Amino acid sequence: MPDAEISVLLIPPYSGHARLVRIPRTLENFQRLVGGVIQMLPLGEYGNAYIHEEGKYVFDHVRDRNRDAEKVLSQAGTELLPGDFIVGPMVLFGGYDDEGEDMDVTPKLTMLVLGGGVVVLT
Repeated sequence: MPDAEISVLLIPPYSGHARLVRIPRTLENFQRLVGGVIQMLPLGEYGNAYIHEEGKYVFDHVRDRNRDAEKVLSQAGTELLPGDFIVGPMVLFGGYDDEGEDMDVTPKLTMLVLGGGVVVLT
């Protein structure tokens, strides 16, 4: 059985940094971090990300656009559709284990974030 907690990287909009946080491994906690219903974005070999599924409708498009999150997606090889963008916070984690449980953020994913010029705070 996996730990009851998980370590994730939270990338808030317009901040220029990511924060390593440890939270209880529940849907409600992921929803709290992104501000609502979650949508998973694959990051290939690096892991996965959660964003607010309707972020463009509930956050301010200009103020809450998350260019750091967009950089991470691009570096991981995950392309958005032309004209698409991320609005609101992004939560990064290490993908899923064999039982479908979210896994801790990996060093490889953390290095990807750092390589994009985003400072990681612990």
